[in-house]
Amino acid sequence: MMTEAAAVGRALGIDMGMTIEQRFAVTRKLGAFKTSMLLDFELGRTPELDAILAAPCEIGARLGIPMPWSRTVLGLARQRAMNSGLYGYTDGGRAFGARSR
Repeated sequence: MMTEAAAVGRALGIDMGMTIEQRFAVTRKLGAFKTSMLLDFELGRTPELDAILAAPCEIGARLGIPMPWSRTVLGLARQRAMNSGLYGYTDGGRAFGARSR
């Protein structure tokens, strides 16, 4: 997924400022933590799937950049959120969106 996101960034003229390996090293130094999306699931809140996962996939599609890993994770996360009642269809099923709670 990082490779896919980096490709989108490069296509938009955005430099990550470090290699993917360097980014992983920084993350490892943080120790044990939970991502905001995991906390959303655990606390029964609507996860920010569209902003965190769907937007990069949509931008990649518009730029012609394949995003197979990102789209797979997005699909799995959407399904889990839907199964948990935290996310649902809007627009008659043409698009996804968060349910108002």
